[in-house]
Amino acid sequence: MALPNGPVTTSSEAEAVLFDLVDVYDRAYEAAAAELSLSPAQACVLGRLDERRGMGALAEELGCDASNITQIVARLEALGLVTREPNPQDRRARLLTRTPEETRSTTGSQQPSPSPARRSDDSHPTNRTS
Repeated sequence: MALPNGPVTTSSEAEAVLFDLVDVYDRAYEAAAAELSLSPAQACVLGRLDERRGMGALAEELGCDASNITQIVARLEALGLVTREPNPQDRRARLLTRTPEETRSTTGSQQPSPSPARRSDDSHPTNRTS
């Protein structure tokens, strides 16, 4: 008896469609970020900075290590797109803010969506180091 060559149940067919959707979304997100000369991880972080917020809370929301956010923010800061400042309530913590330069650089361009598909593996944009 021959084994099936693809999805054999409605559940697996639905999963295949969802995986395809996530794949297309990820590629579109990466392309949109590249149009702005950003990595997907940088675009993801910028998309979450509609208001001033703490780096620790951002790392927790994105489900990644704080050191990863620190590296991404350092690159964004070097590009003049974000600023880090001490948190007045906890001087050890840092607050992030988009700069006017970031607003100018993305005005008129389609900024990537602030919430890319979350995954538990290393393919999530915040788990990449480029």
